[in-house]
Amino acid sequence: MTFRIRPAVPADSLAIALLMKTGVSERVRSVTVMGSEKLHVFLAQQIETSESDVYVVGTLRERIIAMSAWRHAGERLLLNHLYMLPNFRGQGF
Repeated sequence: MTFRIRPAVPADSLAIALLMKTGVSERVRSVTVMGSEKLHVFLAQQIETSESDVYVVGTLRERIIAMSAWRHAGERLLLNHLYMLPNFRGQGF
């Protein structure tokens, strides 16, 4: 199995939203954008415009199993989000 990392595209937004929603508790979803039914729309806009974060996905057999989002802060690069489907965690990806 080949794990690949590539820049995210707007069409990835549904899979990324699922990763983000499964990666946080119900409490977090209830008070943040993570709980919005339109999270994928927000993510697609963010990916397309690159206004803040740069999104990257990890795929296994073309299936998105992980994502990360990076933010430039002056001279620094900050990891803003990191999610992986639970059944793939701890496997060295």
